[in-house]
Amino acid sequence: MNYFLLTFACLFIASEVVLARPGDFHVAVRETCFAETGMEHESEDAAYFANPKVKSYLRCFFEGKHLFRENGDFDTAGFLLLIDNDDTVRAGAKPLAEKCVKEHSKIEDRREMSYEVMKCFFEGYPAIFPQMGIFEPPHGW
Repeated sequence: MNYFLLTFACLFIASEVVLARPGDFHVAVRETCFAETGMEHESEDAAYFANPKVKSYLRCFFEGKHLFRENGDFDTAGFLLLIDNDDTVRAGAKPLAEKCVKEHSKIEDRREMSYEVMKCFFEGYPAIFPQMGIFEPPHGW
């Protein structure tokens, strides 16, 4: 029985490693949030913002990535870590991220705050959005 559980655990871990794309550190959170919210995959990033379930999805994703502090504040530095491992790109995105968080930080509802911060960031820097891996695995420019 123990060998069965050990074998199952090893196969599960191996499948997670093999199925996850290189650089895709959000696959487990995405899968959980798509399942929990019932949100469908869309053909392009902009289409996600029209989906009525996107607010719940983004709250789930940001909570899964621990982007809300205990006091409810949004973690801008953590948000910037969603961007591909390029410090130059992160540095360029930082002023916009700080602006978006500051503009919407007083919203108490995490669903609403998540949506407004992400919408602000997407509208201000749509080219970087595919690199973040929020809705789909990260992909190139």
